[in-house]
Amino acid sequence: MSELDPDTRDRLVSIAKGAAGALPFVGSAVSEIMESVIPNLRFERVATFLKELDEKVSEIDVKLNNFEKNLQKEQGIDLLEEGIIQAARAVSEERKQRLARLVSRSLTDEELKYEESKKLLNLYSELTDQEIIWLIYYSLNPVFGKGPHTDWVEKHPEVFKPASR
Repeated sequence: MSELDPDTRDRLVSIAKGAAGALPFVGSAVSEIMESVIPNLRFERVATFLKELDEKVSEIDVKLNNFEKNLQKEQGIDLLEEGIIQAARAVSEERKQRLARLVSRSLTDEELKYEESKKLLNLYSELTDQEIIWLIYYSLNPVFGKGPHTDWVEKHPEVFKPASR
């Protein structure tokens, strides 16, 4: 078999590029860098992340313009690449959704705050899902009676249940 013959990886990259190109808002920008950015990654996870990212960016047209403008910069490409790599490693659906929100907010800001966004992505990669759930719990506004804390505990009982002997 010649090195020039297409192998499985080449076919997978072609499929992923085609899937990214089909996304109406971020597809064209993402498919251009897909081949060089994500070789040998888990494409299903990346596709889920890209769909979430497309949803978040498509909410407002101004965000789409900012996204395209920021993706023209090296820093924007680096943030997208880091998001794709983390999405390929993410197992839970919630983690992929939070990661898509983080990347979309970073890339749709009027002014790209690269250092802040990169630091947040690096911190996010080091946190487990349970740690993120705890951080969200502590960030909720406390109220008397049934409120956001109670709802959050009910949503994630596996994290907030007391440890048994």
